[in-house]
Amino acid sequence: MSLIRGIHPEGRPSGEPSGGPRLSGMDVPRSKPPGRGRLLWILLAIAGVIGIGALLASLPAASPVVDRDLLVLGTVRQGPMIRQVHGWGSLVPDRTQLVRAEQPGVVEAVYAIEGQAVRSGDRLVELTNSEIELAVEKAEQKFAAARAGMIALSREQSARRLSLEAAIADTRIEFLRAEDEFEELSSRPAGQVREIEIKRAGERVSAIGQRLSADEERLALITSTTEQQLDARRDELRWVESILDSERGRLAALTRRAAGDGVVERVSVRPGSQVAGGDVLAEVTLSDRLKAVIEVYAGEGDEVSVGQPVTLEGTVGQLTGEVSAVDRTSGAKLFTVTVALDENPPIPPDGSRDVDARIQLGALDDVLSVERPVYATAGGWTTVFKVTEDSASASRVKIRLGRGSVDRIEVLSGLQAGDRVVVSDITEFDDMDCFDIE
Repeated sequence: MSLIRGIHPEGRPSGEPSGGPRLSGMDVPRSKPPGRGRLLWILLAIAGVIGIGALLASLPAASPVVDRDLLVLGTVRQGPMIRQVHGWGSLVPDRTQLVRAEQPGVVEAVYAIEGQAVRSGDRLVELTNSEIELAVEKAEQKFAAARAGMIALSREQSARRLSLEAAIADTRIEFLRAEDEFEELSSRPAGQVREIEIKRAGERVSAIGQRLSADEERLALITSTTEQQLDARRDELRWVESILDSERGRLAALTRRAAGDGVVERVSVRPGSQVAGGDVLAEVTLSDRLKAVIEVYAGEGDEVSVGQPVTLEGTVGQLTGEVSAVDRTSGAKLFTVTVALDENPPIPPDGSRDVDARIQLGALDDVLSVERPVYATAGGWTTVFKVTEDSASASRVKIRLGRGSVDRIEVLSGLQAGDRVVVSDITEFDDMDCFDIE
């Protein structure tokens, strides 16, 4: 019997009833294709997502918001601007004492050690020199002898003068008595006294008068001579005394002392050392006179010059002075400026000597200026955030800056008087052109 059956045009074998398909073991069912409506909905959903994305992309981005308390604002003003340069540094000793041996000698004692604080007049090193000590003894002996000679001369001449003055006094009394006698005899009536008696009384008055006059002249001569002799002895005594003072000065110079308050930086000798005149025994940094040494950025210190006034602030209080020297080392980022102080300040107990300095460069009469932004550089272009009048937002503007000072800087273009700008650090806003303020 043949296995091939006729196939009905509708998929059924011929001769089988149509009540339902009857599949042979060789028949396989086929999947039903998806409907067109479902595919359409999928396409519409994709198009909607793409459209929404395009719409959101086309909307303007919302401005970032910055807390008002985080901003420091400056106001542009028209008028004078004081120009200053800021520097920082410290107070340092203005002089150093090189303790030298004025005379040769042997180091007897060393009283100072390195790092020791000393006061003016404190002993540092003591030397001995037998020749100087002997010279002082001889000078003292000469001075004593010269003084004793002058005293003896003065006493001798005083005794002679007093003796002569006493004799003159007696002669004057005798002269007065002779005069009285002569006058009494001369006044008697004629016949009561002889002429010879009157004549002899007159001659006696004349003789005593001549003797009195001679004694007075001798007294004047003795007085004058005595003064001349005493003057000579005084000159001799002063000369001997000057030699004694010189020798004593040499002896005192064997003990070397601090010339002022300070700190011992170096001691170069030990007890027993032999030193020559001029040898350095020690070095002391003196603090009784101070100066300020400050540093200034090279870009800001080009106009600093000697003589400009300086104001300094530190733990020692406010000080004033003027620039005494400027060290512009080629290629250095910092200038070293030395300031001579108007007054020497007391050093505080903690020893802190740090100071902030403001060097006065001068003043600009009538310019636009603003509080100096932390990022601003004099003489160039930059951008700042200008704040709206209602302080609700800020937008970036380009400005040109001119000459600068410590806390203000000249504005050449891009702003006008009354404008307010952000002067605090804005580096975190580098990717923004504007922001809102709340």
